[in-house]
Amino acid sequence: MKVNIILLFISFNLYSCTSTVENAKPVKAASQTSRHDSNDNYFHDPLSSFILTDEFAFILKKSRPINKQIYISDKNEKSIPLKTFIEQNFEQKDTSINKGLLDLDYDNSPELLIAYYTGGNHCCDGLWIGKKINDSLFEGTMDIEGGWVSMNDQNIFSYDQVERLGYFYECYSCCGDLKSPYDYKATDIKFKYKKGYPVFVSDSKNRTKLIKNLSILSKLPVPPLNENKTESDCKAFRKNFAMNIVALYFNENKDSTICKNFYYQYYKGTDIDTLWNDITGYFDSPLSINYMKTYENYKKLNGEK
Repeated sequence: MKVNIILLFISFNLYSCTSTVENAKPVKAASQTSRHDSNDNYFHDPLSSFILTDEFAFILKKSRPINKQIYISDKNEKSIPLKTFIEQNFEQKDTSINKGLLDLDYDNSPELLIAYYTGGNHCCDGLWIGKKINDSLFEGTMDIEGGWVSMNDQNIFSYDQVERLGYFYECYSCCGDLKSPYDYKATDIKFKYKKGYPVFVSDSKNRTKLIKNLSILSKLPVPPLNENKTESDCKAFRKNFAMNIVALYFNENKDSTICKNFYYQYYKGTDIDTLWNDITGYFDSPLSINYMKTYENYKKLNGEK
């Protein structure tokens, strides 16, 4: 499988969404696509070329099949058949799409999930999530695009940041070659789906792993920058540092002060202030909320004006 179609990309919304954070509970290990280190410092899956589509095809096996005509409320609040909606939005035939009904937030109202493949460079599998309006009508609430999005048995999503920070001070194909006990998986952003919006999950064990990662990085030499202000040795040092800080930010209830303290404790480069400013540019939500109406409801739920 080519590496340029397996890395994660999540579509950005025009809005910077401030999501709530919940404490994580111990969960049973889920059956999900494994991530492996490749010889060229990438992650690859030897089993599938369409990571998220296959991943959610497995998840959707436990969902309720769609046995009736379903309609989608579009941005103009017009109802169109599900098949037409898929053909218009995903450039795929209905038979090539994995879809089903699954209660993601345990409110006894199932969400409609559509897993698809986008095609193109650096891309991408995707997941579209719609909330139930009535038995035959759903409205889109969230889009997730890219490989390496997984979900465990408690419906907690893990989002790999490799695509989002792909060119951060480094070439796209450089992810570093850090060995255990460094934990690449700890830099995943974890979230739940709740009534149409993402709820980021706080996990004390993952916090410990992130701080350990920062400690490991702090003991390594900081690579110099070339004339293009990027690293030249494919160590992806600053990229990995940024991934840990951004993951810590969402894990710590979006507390930038905590992140800043750890950053200045562990980063030893002379560009310490410049790099911090660049990292904070990724403190906006990486998840796409589709419609303004949903976004307004989301703000009310979070006490925003």
